[in-house]
Amino acid sequence: VFTQEDLVRELPSLLRNTPGREKDSPGQGVEVLELENLRNKLERLSRELARRVCFRGERYESGLISFQPQPEPDPKQIVHTDKDVVCHVLSGQGRLRLNRAEKTEMILLKAGTVVRISSGIAHDFAASGPEELMIWYLLITTTSPR
Repeated sequence: VFTQEDLVRELPSLLRNTPGREKDSPGQGVEVLELENLRNKLERLSRELARRVCFRGERYESGLISFQPQPEPDPKQIVHTDKDVVCHVLSGQGRLRLNRAEKTEMILLKAGTVVRISSGIAHDFAASGPEELMIWYLLITTTSPR
């Protein structure tokens, strides 16, 4: 689990060291988004989940994802075989469930928490309070699937 300060310090290195990352080419600009405006533009994927991909490059994807509180969270997990995941909790409370080597680990999440999940680790998020769990995510493609 990273602190917000860790993320700010380490993210440039993570992106710089991502294999295949190209230097910004001439003509590429800067994109600025307002998070409050994005909340209304999330695509509903299920009763629990909505997201919006905001930035996409050759070796990364970044965006906003929201988890609505549910009486029983969906037990399904996701595995990104070729992507590391960095998540920054923007608002709400919840949990991250990790399954690795047949061991389940629960991490409590709250606003300001930053987590990095290595490729190949089964995981899922769930809101655990009365409010939605809002997360900014970054998927970084690794060199090969694990």
